[in-house]
Amino acid sequence: MRGVARDVRLLGAYTIASQPSVPDPASTTALSSLRAMIADIDANMLRAFAVRSRYRLNPGLYVHAEPVELRELAQAFATGDATGQTRCLRRFYLTRIVPHIAAPGDDADPREALYADTDAIAALARRFRFATKVIARKRVELAPALRAAALTGDPAQVEAALVNEAVEAQVLARARTLAAEAGFSEESVGRVVSLYKTCLLPVSRLIQVYDILSQG
Repeated sequence: MRGVARDVRLLGAYTIASQPSVPDPASTTALSSLRAMIADIDANMLRAFAVRSRYRLNPGLYVHAEPVELRELAQAFATGDATGQTRCLRRFYLTRIVPHIAAPGDDADPREALYADTDAIAALARRFRFATKVIARKRVELAPALRAAALTGDPAQVEAALVNEAVEAQVLARARTLAAEAGFSEESVGRVVSLYKTCLLPVSRLIQVYDILSQG
Protein backbone atom coordinates (compact mmCIF):
# COMPACT_ATOMS: atom_id res chain seq x y z
CA MET A 1 0.00 0.00 0.00
CA ARG A 2 2.88 2.38 0.77
CA GLY A 3 4.02 2.01 -2.83
CA VAL A 4 0.87 3.58 -4.23
CA ALA A 5 -0.55 5.68 -1.36
CA ARG A 6 0.54 9.11 -0.26
CA ASP A 7 0.14 8.26 3.44
CA VAL A 8 -0.44 4.93 5.20
CA ARG A 9 -1.00 4.58 8.94
CA LEU A 10 -1.36 1.33 10.82
CA LEU A 11 -4.09 1.80 13.41
CA GLY A 12 -3.95 -1.74 14.74
CA ALA A 13 -3.38 -5.38 13.93
CA TYR A 14 -6.05 -7.88 14.89
CA THR A 15 -5.00 -11.46 14.24
CA ILE A 16 -8.43 -12.88 14.93
CA ALA A 17 -7.95 -16.16 13.10
CA SER A 18 -4.99 -17.11 15.29
CA GLN A 19 -6.51 -16.12 18.62
CA PRO A 20 -8.01 -18.78 20.90
CA SER A 21 -11.61 -18.34 21.86
CA VAL A 22 -12.18 -17.38 25.49
CA PRO A 23 -14.33 -19.90 27.29
CA ASP A 24 -17.26 -19.12 29.52
CA PRO A 25 -15.97 -19.31 33.13
CA ALA A 26 -18.98 -21.44 34.00
CA SER A 27 -18.23 -23.99 31.31
CA THR A 28 -16.73 -27.40 31.93
CA THR A 29 -13.52 -26.61 30.04
CA ALA A 30 -10.67 -28.35 31.85
CA LEU A 31 -7.77 -26.39 33.27
CA SER A 32 -5.41 -28.25 30.94
CA SER A 33 -7.37 -26.93 27.95
CA LEU A 34 -7.04 -23.38 29.24
CA ARG A 35 -3.30 -23.89 29.53
CA ALA A 36 -3.22 -24.91 25.87
CA MET A 37 -4.99 -21.65 25.02
CA ILE A 38 -2.40 -19.73 27.04
CA ALA A 39 0.28 -21.38 24.90
CA ASP A 40 -1.38 -19.90 21.80
CA ILE A 41 -1.59 -16.49 23.47
CA ASP A 42 2.09 -16.70 24.42
CA ALA A 43 3.09 -17.61 20.88
CA ASN A 44 1.31 -14.55 19.50
CA MET A 45 2.72 -12.32 22.24
CA LEU A 46 6.30 -13.44 21.64
CA ARG A 47 5.93 -12.91 17.91
CA ALA A 48 4.83 -9.35 18.68
CA PHE A 49 7.78 -8.90 21.04
CA ALA A 50 10.14 -10.26 18.37
CA VAL A 51 8.87 -7.70 15.86
CA ARG A 52 9.48 -4.92 18.42
CA SER A 53 13.00 -6.24 19.06
CA ARG A 54 13.94 -5.40 15.45
CA TYR A 55 13.83 -1.71 16.36
CA ARG A 56 15.80 0.31 18.86
CA LEU A 57 14.60 1.63 22.19
CA ASN A 58 13.83 5.13 20.82
CA PRO A 59 13.47 6.68 24.30
CA GLY A 60 12.52 10.07 22.88
CA LEU A 61 9.23 8.65 21.61
CA TYR A 62 7.71 8.34 25.03
CA VAL A 63 6.67 10.64 27.80
CA HIS A 64 8.71 9.59 30.84
CA ALA A 65 7.06 6.53 32.34
CA GLU A 66 7.39 5.69 36.02
CA PRO A 67 7.90 2.02 36.90
CA VAL A 68 4.82 0.23 38.19
CA GLU A 69 4.83 -2.33 40.99
CA LEU A 70 3.74 -5.80 39.91
CA ARG A 71 1.02 -5.84 42.57
CA GLU A 72 -0.40 -2.54 41.32
CA LEU A 73 -0.55 -3.88 37.79
CA ALA A 74 -2.16 -7.12 38.96
CA GLN A 75 -4.79 -5.27 41.00
CA ALA A 76 -5.67 -3.16 37.97
CA PHE A 77 -6.40 -6.29 35.92
CA ALA A 78 -8.19 -8.11 38.72
CA THR A 79 -10.46 -5.34 39.98
CA GLY A 80 -9.80 -2.16 37.98
CA ASP A 81 -11.43 -0.60 34.95
CA ALA A 82 -10.10 -0.54 31.41
CA THR A 83 -8.55 2.92 31.81
CA GLY A 84 -6.57 1.90 34.87
CA GLN A 85 -5.44 -1.29 33.19
CA THR A 86 -4.21 0.58 30.12
CA ARG A 87 -2.25 3.11 32.16
CA CYS A 88 -0.55 0.50 34.33
CA LEU A 89 0.14 -1.79 31.40
CA ARG A 90 1.78 0.98 29.37
CA ARG A 91 4.09 1.83 32.28
CA PHE A 92 4.91 -1.84 32.76
CA TYR A 93 5.61 -2.37 29.07
CA LEU A 94 7.83 0.70 28.69
CA THR A 95 9.86 0.13 31.87
CA ARG A 96 10.03 -3.68 32.05
CA ILE A 97 9.51 -5.16 28.59
CA VAL A 98 11.01 -2.81 26.00
CA PRO A 99 14.39 -2.33 27.78
CA HIS A 100 14.79 -6.14 27.79
CA ILE A 101 14.04 -6.69 24.12
CA ALA A 102 15.17 -3.52 22.31
CA ALA A 103 18.73 -2.33 21.74
CA PRO A 104 19.65 1.17 23.00
CA GLY A 105 19.56 4.10 20.62
CA ASP A 106 17.22 5.53 18.03
CA ASP A 107 15.95 4.40 14.64
CA ALA A 108 16.14 6.70 11.65
CA ASP A 109 12.37 6.33 11.28
CA PRO A 110 10.83 5.38 14.65
CA ARG A 111 7.25 5.07 13.41
CA GLU A 112 7.55 1.33 12.81
CA ALA A 113 8.64 0.90 16.42
CA LEU A 114 5.48 2.66 17.55
CA TYR A 115 3.34 0.36 15.45
CA ALA A 116 5.15 -2.63 16.94
CA ASP A 117 4.56 -1.22 20.44
CA THR A 118 0.84 -1.08 19.79
CA ASP A 119 0.70 -4.75 18.79
CA ALA A 120 2.94 -5.86 21.66
CA ILE A 121 0.88 -4.04 24.30
CA ALA A 122 -2.33 -5.53 22.92
CA ALA A 123 -0.84 -9.03 23.03
CA LEU A 124 0.38 -8.48 26.60
CA ALA A 125 -3.08 -7.31 27.65
CA ARG A 126 -4.62 -10.50 26.26
CA ARG A 127 -2.14 -12.53 28.29
CA PHE A 128 -3.06 -10.83 31.56
CA ARG A 129 -6.81 -10.70 30.91
CA PHE A 130 -6.83 -14.42 30.29
CA ALA A 131 -5.60 -14.95 33.86
CA THR A 132 -9.09 -14.10 35.12
CA LYS A 133 -10.49 -16.89 32.92
CA VAL A 134 -8.00 -19.38 34.33
CA ILE A 135 -8.85 -18.57 37.94
CA ALA A 136 -12.52 -19.25 37.26
CA ARG A 137 -11.55 -22.83 36.46
CA LYS A 138 -9.11 -23.09 39.35
CA ARG A 139 -11.96 -22.19 41.69
CA VAL A 140 -13.53 -25.49 40.65
CA GLU A 141 -10.48 -27.74 40.45
CA LEU A 142 -8.65 -26.34 43.49
CA ALA A 143 -11.71 -25.38 45.52
CA PRO A 144 -10.83 -26.69 49.03
CA ALA A 145 -7.28 -25.28 49.08
CA LEU A 146 -8.31 -21.93 47.58
CA ARG A 147 -11.28 -21.60 49.90
CA ALA A 148 -9.12 -22.18 52.95
CA ALA A 149 -6.50 -19.69 51.73
CA ALA A 150 -9.09 -17.06 50.79
CA LEU A 151 -10.66 -17.23 54.25
CA THR A 152 -7.37 -15.98 55.73
CA GLY A 153 -7.55 -12.82 53.62
CA ASP A 154 -3.77 -13.08 53.22
CA PRO A 155 -2.55 -12.60 49.61
CA ALA A 156 0.61 -14.60 50.34
CA GLN A 157 -1.39 -17.65 51.42
CA VAL A 158 -3.67 -17.41 48.40
CA GLU A 159 -0.65 -17.16 46.11
CA ALA A 160 0.95 -20.18 47.77
CA ALA A 161 -2.23 -22.17 47.12
CA LEU A 162 -2.04 -21.24 43.43
CA VAL A 163 1.62 -22.01 42.79
CA ASN A 164 2.24 -25.05 40.62
CA GLU A 165 5.98 -25.30 40.15
CA ALA A 166 5.78 -28.08 37.58
CA VAL A 167 3.40 -26.10 35.36
CA GLU A 168 5.50 -22.94 35.69
CA ALA A 169 8.61 -24.88 34.69
CA GLN A 170 6.74 -26.05 31.59
CA VAL A 171 5.74 -22.46 30.80
CA LEU A 172 9.36 -21.30 31.06
CA ALA A 173 10.56 -24.11 28.80
CA ARG A 174 7.81 -23.30 26.31
CA ALA A 175 8.72 -19.60 26.40
CA ARG A 176 12.30 -20.50 25.51
CA THR A 177 11.14 -22.56 22.53
CA LEU A 178 8.60 -20.00 21.34
CA ALA A 179 11.06 -17.11 21.66
CA ALA A 180 13.58 -18.98 19.51
CA GLU A 181 10.90 -19.79 16.94
CA ALA A 182 9.80 -16.14 16.90
CA GLY A 183 13.30 -15.09 15.84
CA PHE A 184 15.00 -13.93 19.04
CA SER A 185 18.76 -14.43 19.23
CA GLU A 186 20.13 -16.95 21.72
CA GLU A 187 21.09 -14.15 24.11
CA SER A 188 17.69 -12.50 23.77
CA VAL A 189 15.90 -15.80 24.40
CA GLY A 190 17.49 -15.85 27.85
CA ARG A 191 16.18 -12.36 28.53
CA VAL A 192 12.69 -13.38 27.44
CA VAL A 193 12.73 -16.36 29.81
CA SER A 194 13.91 -14.03 32.58
CA LEU A 195 10.98 -11.72 31.85
CA TYR A 196 8.60 -14.64 32.25
CA LYS A 197 10.19 -15.73 35.50
CA THR A 198 10.45 -12.32 37.16
CA CYS A 199 7.47 -10.46 35.69
CA LEU A 200 4.94 -12.24 33.49
CA LEU A 201 4.29 -15.32 35.64
CA PRO A 202 4.20 -13.38 38.94
CA VAL A 203 1.75 -10.83 37.52
CA SER A 204 -0.53 -13.54 36.13
CA ARG A 205 -0.48 -15.25 39.52
CA LEU A 206 -1.19 -12.02 41.41
CA ILE A 207 -4.11 -11.21 39.13
CA GLN A 208 -5.65 -14.50 40.22
CA VAL A 209 -4.86 -13.75 43.88
CA TYR A 210 -6.64 -10.40 43.83
CA ASP A 211 -9.53 -11.79 41.81
CA ILE A 212 -10.11 -14.42 44.50
CA LEU A 213 -9.81 -11.97 47.39
CA SER A 214 -12.11 -9.45 45.71
CA GLN A 215 -14.86 -12.04 45.33
CA GLY A 216 -14.48 -13.62 48.75
